[in-house]
Amino acid sequence: MRYIIAIFVFIGLAITIIVLLVRGTTNTKAAIVSRPVSLSDKYQSGLSIVNTTDGIINNDIIHRSMTIKIDINNINLTTYRGYDGVVLNSYNFKNNPTEFKNFLASISLLGYRVKLHSKYSSSLGLCPFGNRSTWQIINGPSNINQNLWSTTCGEGSEGGQIGPMQQLIQNQFPNYSNLVTNFNLNLTSPPTN
Repeated sequence: MRYIIAIFVFIGLAITIIVLLVRGTTNTKAAIVSRPVSLSDKYQSGLSIVNTTDGIINNDIIHRSMTIKIDINNINLTTYRGYDGVVLNSYNFKNNPTEFKNFLASISLLGYRVKLHSKYSSSLGLCPFGNRSTWQIINGPSNINQNLWSTTCGEGSEGGQIGPMQQLIQNQFPNYSNLVTNFNLNLTSPPTN
């Protein structure tokens, strides 16, 4: 009889441990859905990386956003006013295959294209007092191969190292800080100039 009770106690403990382990891994904020994929072998003409950052949710007159597009031939930064995207400024610089291949390899190592599972299907309405970014891989004029997103509030489907990836993108521009000196994603009143 003792042995039977001991077996049931052992089985009960084993089940409890398994349940605790499974519960601990499924309650994480975001589970990884896919692993990073190297982009450095995809540096052919037609492929581009596009990062769009949308400012705080505010009135259309003071709303700001910014898009950075990097491809084998060009690096472009465009700033916008309003939700309909009236262009404020656009800066374009030449790129070359070697630089683009190095950029793709670096961004891959930072985890670009690691997709996370999020309880939200998009960033729409999320992080109203922060910024939302989309991260796209586009092959050709309009073929979006991947569309991931992140927020400064910590939610998102992009699983890479967001801060270093944005710094790497900004580093592709000569004098990036000068290009965005008078640009503010977080306006709460109209600019004075």
